[in-house]
Amino acid sequence: TVTIDGKEHKVSYGATYQDLLNLIDTKKEGYTFKGIKDKDGNFISDDYIVKEDITLTSVYEKDKVVVDTNQNNPDNKNDLNNQNNESKLNNPNTGDNVFRNLLLLLISSCGILSIFIIKKLFIKIKR
Repeated sequence: TVTIDGKEHKVSYGATYQDLLNLIDTKKEGYTFKGIKDKDGNFISDDYIVKEDITLTSVYEKDKVVVDTNQNNPDNKNDLNNQNNESKLNNPNTGDNVFRNLLLLLISSCGILSIFIIKKLFIKIKR
């Protein structure tokens, strides 16, 4: 009797590693099959032959999840920057330059006003 992952299987002595693989599901979604370990925690090799009743455990390793942050445009290394720029173009912040524009308007008005004042003073001085 071979017990794998808590399930007993009737196999004859002389069964091979490949015979044991046929008893278990080596495909597990999200995991990679790594092999079969004996009760002492040692991996059994490909040339293993069943000679006695034994308890085994199948070993899986969780797959690593790779996140592709550049799915839409793999050739563009600045895709994130382009998305930020496109976002700004599509959603302009209309209040961003209000203070600057008001300050420029005030300075311009003062300049024009000062020209008129100086002009009036020169006219008075000439008379």
